[in-house]
Amino acid sequence: MRDFLDAILAFISCSTLSDDEWGTIDTLTDQSYTLENYNALLGILDERESVSAARDRLKYYFQAAGIEITASSNAKSNVFIGAAL
Repeated sequence: MRDFLDAILAFISCSTLSDDEWGTIDTLTDQSYTLENYNALLGILDERESVSAARDRLKYYFQAAGIEITASSNAKSNVFIGAAL
């Protein structure tokens, strides 16, 4: 299973799973393009960074495989507001 997920990450030009990252998603058993696998990899990419286009590449990869992905309602922002200057 790890090889399957690493191949997806390599295809979208991301580094493969570290041992710690793999430890957080080792419950996955289905080596196919599923929404569960998409969400697991998306969680990994979100923990790594939120600035690159890796999330979009992952989304398009799974959409090309036939998985319907709905828009996420948990958008992130890198804008910091609320501190006195």
